[in-house]
Amino acid sequence: MSEATRFFDEQRCVGWLVTDSAPWPGSTAELGLSVFSARSSTLPELSPPAGLRLRTLAATETDQWDSVHSAADSTSGLESPSISPWPRIVERLVRVPHVFLHVAERDGSAVGAGMLMTSRGVGWLRAGAVVRAARGQGVQRALIGARVESAVREGCDLVGSWATPATATAINLERTGFATIGRREYHRYVPGDKHT
Repeated sequence: MSEATRFFDEQRCVGWLVTDSAPWPGSTAELGLSVFSARSSTLPELSPPAGLRLRTLAATETDQWDSVHSAADSTSGLESPSISPWPRIVERLVRVPHVFLHVAERDGSAVGAGMLMTSRGVGWLRAGAVVRAARGQGVQRALIGARVESAVREGCDLVGSWATPATATAINLERTGFATIGRREYHRYVPGDKHT
């Protein structure tokens, strides 16, 4: 941790420390995430709801993924007003081997999206989002299932994700068969503030 705080001090910028617990007495996490994991062989196959089409996007189709995240208000920690860097990041990420973008479509429109990253037999589900009008209709669970299937095709026998506790995402992961295996906390570090 001292290397991270030294970096933030040298750069004179606010940073985030991701830890299992408070990095100093009195520190309060600004965000807490549950960490989920499951063996892919123990997870059920999830059929998509009627009328929902699931597919992996081509590298040239990132605009569909971005449209879901914009419509779903998934700002990923950006302070308002901000221009989201995610469209440019995703545009580059999708060109990296072992990064897959998934989309759920209904009546030709993207209503949900999620990312899968794989490495050394592990699949990591991240950045799931569902547009407001399609929430509560099984879209997210179908996307979880599609990404798990994709991870299995890529040779992964372990899959994981993280989510804010007690949210729809956390509940869907649990209902799908994922177990909570830990917690991550995000602590804000401000150079010059007292951190003892």
